[in-house]
Amino acid sequence: MRATPSIAPRALRGPSAPRPSVGRGFAAAFAWGIAAALALPSGGAAQAFTPEPVNWDVTFSGSYPTRVSGLAPGDPEVLERFGGLPGRFRFGEWRDGPCRLEVEFVRWMDFEAAQSGPSHGSERFDECRQHAGDRESLSIPDGHAVTAIRVCHRAANARLKGVEVRYARVTPTGLGATGTATWERRNCNQWMPDFVTCPDGMVARGVRVHADGPDVQGLGLVCARLEFTVSEWTQPPALTQGAGSDLLRPRLTVLAGTRPETAVSGDEANRAVIAGGPHAVIEGVEFRERNDRPCWLRVDFRTHRPDVQRTSQTFDRCGGAASGGRSVRIGDVSSEFRMVSGLVVCQRRQNERLKGIRVYGATVTPTLGVRHDDALTDVRERANCNDWRPRVSCPANQVGKALLVHFRSTPGAPDEIVGLALRCAGAEADVPSMGG
Repeated sequence: MRATPSIAPRALRGPSAPRPSVGRGFAAAFAWGIAAALALPSGGAAQAFTPEPVNWDVTFSGSYPTRVSGLAPGDPEVLERFGGLPGRFRFGEWRDGPCRLEVEFVRWMDFEAAQSGPSHGSERFDECRQHAGDRESLSIPDGHAVTAIRVCHRAANARLKGVEVRYARVTPTGLGATGTATWERRNCNQWMPDFVTCPDGMVARGVRVHADGPDVQGLGLVCARLEFTVSEWTQPPALTQGAGSDLLRPRLTVLAGTRPETAVSGDEANRAVIAGGPHAVIEGVEFRERNDRPCWLRVDFRTHRPDVQRTSQTFDRCGGAASGGRSVRIGDVSSEFRMVSGLVVCQRRQNERLKGIRVYGATVTPTLGVRHDDALTDVRERANCNDWRPRVSCPANQVGKALLVHFRSTPGAPDEIVGLALRCAGAEADVPSMGG
């Protein structure tokens, strides 16, 4: 039975001191770390109110590879899916060789409780020469996410014969109770002494598979910070009627005006523009390949008006199925809006094909406006990423509004992406005033 683990958010800032009024300033506008509005009953005595999150959204930030449990021959194959977390592991063998590992993912969405979304598909390592029999599985309980892993070998040949994972319960305030799940086969007789573990507060977003030929010999994790954006809090009785009920729900406005474009990171070529709605900003990019050609790219957009809405637009010139998705993302946190404001492309030196992307982020708050922050960054690369090109960034006080995809066409083959640029726009954060 498949598990649906819950996403692992960054701990929310809890309530602080009560505030006597609700105005248009930063604390009231975002209610991020806000403690309380006061409700005055008929007797006149002040009664403290502690808001609780009602609706929130979970985002991934960063990709942090762990060490390897077991042996690490050659480059790993990374199994991950944009917007998903590992929920179930399936193992298969052929002639005693552990030649197949499939990871099923669960997509994380905004819910009224910390829980996982529906199935998000699977990725697999499969080097079995024939159908892998004896498929067995290891599942993560509902409401949990993987934080650590270790493997068991057959001592005689270092083949994978067992896996143990640690997982943690996910709540709106962070990671909670922990547990373990184990799978093992006959001839599992050499457990690695130590787990390889995600950094504190992070969970696994992917699995790194190391194999010697067809035989899996080691596993590692790709970890990420998981962060909450609270879009609605419980409100005191005085604010639950009429227009005031939206006071604690922020909105992000993309300003009208010129839309400057950055230079191209990579090579200029044929160009396609990928844009979202009027107030949408870029939060992430995923890229895939077919036959070593980077021919597929998806841009994920986010809008706060004040409800959080997510949309995606895809560039697809593959002429068939693309695989090996890699994704980069700048996600909101509970204290500010965040989005992409700059990027760098990595190419394969011999043919300029896209093989990696690094994005940089900006923050937007009512009091400070737009601020570019180099500490907000995410990077993913594929094999043969060996030429990082110059960074391009939106002007000060502007953020990424659309992605410009530069691609090269070759007769009889999929188009290949060779460069990226941003179309930028100003942005501001505020909250609707009383009565609209």
